[in-house]
Amino acid sequence: MKNFTLYSISFLILTSGILILSCGNSGEVSTEQTNQRVKFPPSNSSQQFNDYWYQGSAEIVTYELSQARYGELREGKAVQIFVTEPFNGDKQVKSDSQSPSNVNAFKMNLTRKFNTGIYPYSVMTSAFNVVNTEEPSVLIKVTNSSQEWCGHAWSQLNRSQKGLDYQLFSYFESESDISKSFSTFQSEDGLWSQVRLNPSALPIGEVRLIPAMDFLRFRHIPAQVFPATGALTKNEASWIYTLNYQGIRRTINIEFEPEFPHHIISWEEIYPSGFSSGADLMTTSAKAIHTEMLPYWKLNSVADSTYRSQIGLDL
Repeated sequence: MKNFTLYSISFLILTSGILILSCGNSGEVSTEQTNQRVKFPPSNSSQQFNDYWYQGSAEIVTYELSQARYGELREGKAVQIFVTEPFNGDKQVKSDSQSPSNVNAFKMNLTRKFNTGIYPYSVMTSAFNVVNTEEPSVLIKVTNSSQEWCGHAWSQLNRSQKGLDYQLFSYFESESDISKSFSTFQSEDGLWSQVRLNPSALPIGEVRLIPAMDFLRFRHIPAQVFPATGALTKNEASWIYTLNYQGIRRTINIEFEPEFPHHIISWEEIYPSGFSSGADLMTTSAKAIHTEMLPYWKLNSVADSTYRSQIGLDL
């Protein structure tokens, strides 16, 4: 499916259904011609989960966004969409038909829209996990795209037998047309779905993972594996999952409801406002203002545009 050769894996442990890799350096592997498919574990979900997530609609959450960019905070809107859908595990795309390769996927789409002076930004991340409410969910794929008046960039992670395969296409010469692989199975973008599926399975303590694609895009950092520490703080009204990265001065806090379906209330990202090594830290934040279950893919007529104001978006 993807191309790779193992670079520096010390050992592989299979425990509690999780693949754990101990590897040197950044956990990268080089590329070569091969074709190895991934066998994904079967879906496992509770009746409570099925009643909520298989009712023929998607959950749409609108957030007031304060986005740090170029040393200033920009006001905008973020939208997070969670939905279940059939997914072809061999091709790693949404399935159009019944197939033995299909798995039940839990999809997260996260969009951010904000202006920087005269020109707008539009950024979107999609992450696909195998539905599993009893064990840590397996990440299948992550895609990210960013559009602004300078140009656009697109990147993708795909799960392979040895880890995650990565591609980046950008209008910047120094980072264009990159293809490499990692011996890690962990990506920050897959943890949003873990919050919704089973927050008790979030990684706690020392972890090695690829940071969020949005962050890598904004900071112009090539995708790589960084060490981080995960922690879960349990308050009466909400829980907060925190990732503190070493080496890139980045912290992310995701606040969510402790009870099912674990709605995400807010999040914040703290990282340097500029590109110099001594740049001050700034905080990007988002707070939920509306949540709605809707079959958005059917609401595509002119008359349906009124739903945008209903969920807190401009017409």
